Amino acid sequence: MYAVELGAAMLLQFETADGIVRILADAGRKSHRVNDRLGDSIKAFGGDKLRIDLIVGTHYDADHLDGLVDVIENPGIEIGEAWLPPVANDTEFALAGSPLRDESLLALQLAGEDGQGVLRRYLADKAATCSRLAGLEREADRMRGIDARPRQRAFEDDSIGLDLNRSQRDDVQLGREYFEAHIADAGVTIGRTSSGHAEDDITDPWKVDEQLKEYGERARWWHDDPFIEERVIGHSHLAHVEAQTLGLIRESTAKDAITASSLALVVEALKARSIRIRCATIEDGKPQTFGWVKPTGQPGRFERALPADPDSPKLILLGPSQGLVNKFRHLLPTGSYLMAARLEMIPIASITPSNQLSYIMVVEHADQRILVSGDAGANDFKVSGSPHFHAALIEQLAPLHIVQVAHHGGANAYFYRALLASGYPRQAETTRLLLSHATLDSHRPSDNFIRFIAALQRTPATTQVLFTSKPKEAKVRDVLTYIAPVVGAQAMAGDLTLIFDGGWSVGGHVVSVP
Repeated sequence: MYAVELGAAMLLQFETADGIVRILADAGRKSHRVNDRLGDSIKAFGGDKLRIDLIVGTHYDADHLDGLVDVIENPGIEIGEAWLPPVANDTEFALAGSPLRDESLLALQLAGEDGQGVLRRYLADKAATCSRLAGLEREADRMRGIDARPRQRAFEDDSIGLDLNRSQRDDVQLGREYFEAHIADAGVTIGRTSSGHAEDDITDPWKVDEQLKEYGERARWWHDDPFIEERVIGHSHLAHVEAQTLGLIRESTAKDAITASSLALVVEALKARSIRIRCATIEDGKPQTFGWVKPTGQPGRFERALPADPDSPKLILLGPSQGLVNKFRHLLPTGSYLMAARLEMIPIASITPSNQLSYIMVVEHADQRILVSGDAGANDFKVSGSPHFHAALIEQLAPLHIVQVAHHGGANAYFYRALLASGYPRQAETTRLLLSHATLDSHRPSDNFIRFIAALQRTPATTQVLFTSKPKEAKVRDVLTYIAPVVGAQAMAGDLTLIFDGGWSVGGHVVSVP
């Protein structure tokens, strides 16, 4: 696991009779330069060929995806295939209950012939929504007696101004600047600076869906509905709450646009090298196994079948599910959340789908099982409308020898609860939990992570916690005995290396607390 602060980047390498199989899950931001560090990691494992068989973009946050562009564009690295997040294009109208199709997925639309047009239309739609929300925020400010003119920005008159002759990269850069300005301005309304994705809470789509049903389809597609505007800005005693809610929705809408821009750059790089793109999902509650298949004389790949060779690695996909992707396709239009927030006063801290639709998978080889979780919230582990989890998904969470702690040890919805509901706490084998977050992070690991370690009721002899960046002592004082000792030169941050050779050992862990 590479030290990439609030990003994520994991390189998994497996030795087989036919050679080494490699999976790269995320690559942080470009500034983390994971591309420059891959060569040493591959050579240290004994590889003489720079090849990554599978790239996984766990979800489409910029601090997980941006670094992949340099890796993909590196001509010295062969790449077999890329799995990108299966997020539906939420700016397109879709009838509630209609089935999810590949042509609805944003990554595959961007990979099509009109990919540049798809991006322009997507950014323009998000820009229009942000502009309208900004206007409503100003009205809410007026209702609560605040003179917003000193900071008012004329977003209504701004436009991205995308030109057909521009390159996709020009579109992305211009779009990012525009939406970053919206995020900063919305932050003033909210009363804080932009927090980045890692502080976002995770909205439960199932609960929101139930709240919206009584308002009908009108709530799903919002443009200039005077009823909604009247309810939002028509009562001065509610204006403070309304302004903050509008600011949160605008911030999240702008983040959608920025993260879609990151996805577009990854797709562009993959298309330039004719690398196959897949968006994988599972049927609701049903894990999907992908076995490593390597025909004679051809590169191997993960296919939906058990491997012919039982000694080859396999990938067990646990999410996202088709049901969850479809839920977000219908819930994402801003009107849904604006209506629900106003009429039901539901707390909205994040409506971006990126965390909830993160890949979560177990990679298994030589009877060892590694959980790759990205920023997953395990929302679709829960049976809809029930407190119970899908048994088939829970069964895959034990045993686990290596666990990437989801969402940097921050808010991750049902992730901890799903692990606790499985056989994971009772497994006899030693387990290691890996965390990647900012150095001396003020928010992570969260209190929920500390409570999770306590709830496991496992001893430090069979459970270790390892970091790529030094946490504050106050955040981990109750789990100090679980933190693995330093291996290598002690530092504030550094790459984390684990090696299995008949048993697991730590090859590099530079973080010590205190």
